[in-house]
This record gives sequence, C-alpha cells and structure tokens, in this order.
Amino acid sequence: MRCYKLEKFKNQVSLLPYKMDKPAYSGLIIDLKGPVYNEMQEGDLTHKIITTGSKEFIDFLVGEKIPHIFATNVTSETRDDIVENLKNIGLDIPSEKIMTCIDTCMGYLKRENLENIYLISGNEKLRKIFDDEFNLIGGYEPDGEVPHAVVVGYDKGFNARVMNDAVAFVLYGARLVALHMNSRRMTLDGRVECNVGAYIACIARGAEIDETEIVVVGKPNREFYRQAFSRLNMKVNTSKILVIGDDPEADLRGGRNFGMSTAFFPTNKYPEWPGHMEFQPDITITETLEELIPYFSKMEQ
Repeated sequence: MRCYKLEKFKNQVSLLPYKMDKPAYSGLIIDLKGPVYNEMQEGDLTHKIITTGSKEFIDFLVGEKIPHIFATNVTSETRDDIVENLKNIGLDIPSEKIMTCIDTCMGYLKRENLENIYLISGNEKLRKIFDDEFNLIGGYEPDGEVPHAVVVGYDKGFNARVMNDAVAFVLYGARLVALHMNSRRMTLDGRVECNVGAYIACIARGAEIDETEIVVVGKPNREFYRQAFSRLNMKVNTSKILVIGDDPEADLRGGRNFGMSTAFFPTNKYPEWPGHMEFQPDITITETLEELIPYFSKMEQ
C-alpha cells in the first residue's frame, strides 16, 4: 500500500509515496470553525481567514476523491451564508458538502410534527428560515399559546426574560431542543461568552428536567454523526472515518461514541487537550491539517 508523506522544503509542499506504517482512514467529518477558518476583528467588522494549510488539505481530499463532509454547530449563519463566506476567502465548498445543526433540527421538527416553535436565536436570517417552515410564537403569556418545542440557538441577547419564558413553556409540555451543546464561545477580543449548552442548563434546571429529556440535534448528538456518516455514503467500518475538531466535547466525543476515530485541532478555544476528558484523541494536530495527509492512501504499490 502506498501513502503520501508530507515534506516541506523552501515553502513548497510535496507529496512523496512511502511505506504505510500508520493507521489509514477512508473518510472525514471536518469541523469548519477552527480547523478550516478562524475569525479576526477589524474595527466593527469581523473577517474570516483561512487556517494555514486548510486549503491545501481540502485540495488534496478533492484531488484524491476522498469522501468528506464539513460539519458545523454554527447557528449565527445560514448554510447559504456559510457557502458565500467561505467562497470570499478562497474556499469553494459545495453546499451539499456542508452539514449544519440547523439541517438536523428542521428534519427532527418535521419528522415529529412539531409545528409551533419558540425560537431562541439572535440571527434574523435564521429566524426567517424557521418562520417560513414553522409557526413561530412570541414570549409566554398566562393565557397564550404553548409551543410544541422550545428551540435554543446562540443569542447574544439571552437574558432572564427569555429564560423564564422558555422554562414556562417546558413546564407546560414543550420539548426542549438544543441546536448544539457547546457551553461557551470565545470572542475575537479574547472574552468568554456563554453558548447554547449554558442556556440549556439554565432552562433545564428551572424546569426541573434531566438531560434525558433534552433533545440535542447538533454535535455531539449521535444522530448528527449517524446522518453525517450516511451522507458520506461509504460501506466501511465507522472507525475508518476520522472526525476533526477543536472542541473535545462538542466535536469529538460524539464521533467517538459513534465508533469513529478522532483528531484534535488545538486553537485558542482549547490550546491543549483537557485533563478531565476520559478519552484521548487518536491524533493531535500540532500545526496544520496537512499533517493528516500521510494517514490517507488511495494508491496501491
């Protein structure tokens, strides 16, 4: 079996065949924010910048026809936004290669016939997408309508009023649906902000429900990885699929629980693998995604 060894010489990247002595993987599920792009602040504007080596790695995957899909828990952008923003920084990734927690959420709501929705989200485009497909209702009123589900996404304006309304709806029978369970996010100026997982913890505590009653539709939910694996359309053992992410809990635990292999991509969010995690990643990337090239083989000697 022949694989590719990555060598850098005078800023040039060459792929040289060498005898395979590492575990080979057949497909990938790649987190977008962190491994593929980062963000920087310039005044009041936020710019996306390509992570070093990510374009070269993606070009390698495309050139070698290695099945891959990009999976994201981002709820502040629609799929069309993601495709357009990636194109603006030089990454031409087809829409069908991107899987979002919004996709899995809408599929779940339709499958369960949950039509009346109380949506927590600060993204107006996202609100419009849900409004086009479902009946969005406002805040809690004692004699008002109770939704079938409370759907929770990122909202910078999340406050006590929003939380109280959500708690009341859940107490009256609405399902609590989390777009993902990321507990925090890093701002571009280095501050920490609570994220969906933290909102969910507050609502669940207030409504006195346990985690088994919370429906998680994004990473690290097992169903998310099942759908991602299905979209890869591969007849291989799940251990041959490598999940790449910068969040050990949100990105990698779900893949591991589904039997997939994992690659940790350190960023400012998690510069090192957390000591409290009870498992270790199969691979820890030190600098760029190009380090993963030797783990893939499409050629025979």
